[in-house]
Amino acid sequence: MNEQLKCCIVQDLLPSYIEKLTSSETKEAIEAHMKNCQKCRKQYSLMKNINKRKDIHENEEENIEYNHLKKYNKKMSCIKITMSIIIIFIFIIISIITGNYMYKRSILNRIYNNYAELKSLDNYIIMRKTLDVYYNKNEMGASSIKYYYKDGKIKKEVRELSNIEGFKKDISQYSQIKDTPNDITEYYDINNNKTVTIYDSRKEYSEGTQQFNTNKGELFDIQFDTENFNIWFIPYIIQIKNQKYNDMEYYILQYNFGNNSEYKQIWVNKKTLNIERAIEVGEKYYRESIYEIIKDATTDNDLLIPSLEDYKNVTEK
Repeated sequence: MNEQLKCCIVQDLLPSYIEKLTSSETKEAIEAHMKNCQKCRKQYSLMKNINKRKDIHENEEENIEYNHLKKYNKKMSCIKITMSIIIIFIFIIISIITGNYMYKRSILNRIYNNYAELKSLDNYIIMRKTLDVYYNKNEMGASSIKYYYKDGKIKKEVRELSNIEGFKKDISQYSQIKDTPNDITEYYDINNNKTVTIYDSRKEYSEGTQQFNTNKGELFDIQFDTENFNIWFIPYIIQIKNQKYNDMEYYILQYNFGNNSEYKQIWVNKKTLNIERAIEVGEKYYRESIYEIIKDATTDNDLLIPSLEDYKNVTEK
């Protein structure tokens, strides 16, 4: 009974002994007992194997968990790297779009502000030559409009041209010019809306009242459509290119309409920020205009209505 009791005590202490948690005295007593006790030695061997398998199992679980965590961390690292690349790519795209927008908007604002200053002038001349080519008719026509403005008085000269040397596109294959020019000179006073129109080619003239008031500076809008710079010249749809021509630097503003071969271009002198050329290419036509602005060039004599004694008055009564 006493021996059995010792075996029970030893077997109770075996887990602590296997884990090396017993004191040195207890350890020696257990080992001395197992030397002479086959039953406790067998129990010790069994418990040790079970504990060993348990450790192996735990190690396997730890390895599985570690590998799983390792794979998870690797996956998360890949996701983070991918997301970082996507974010950087999006940032670059946004930066490019924003930079392009700001670049275009800056140019358009400078052009618009330049024309806002020109509109405040009290003395200037605006000249425009226009060439129209109609491919389907194999015809073309060229004309010029010249505005003189000084202190609220305007003279407008409309002339049909036979000399098209000033245009930059080779259109020599189109040779049909209107034979009879219809030259017109119009005098207009903003202060009283009175107009005198002289038909030089026909030796006729008429007098009347301007139906639509032309206020100071509006000639620039009529000629250059400058109000639309902040409307249809949207930076997202317009292309701005840099071009050198005849030793002059230009901004070329272009947008396409219809198919890819139909477009409108505006050439802006980088130095003066004045529009000097406009091109519109359609499916069946080509139109080109050349512009010039001269400040403080209009004299009082330019605005004097000439003697009309040799002209027929065709004013409607």
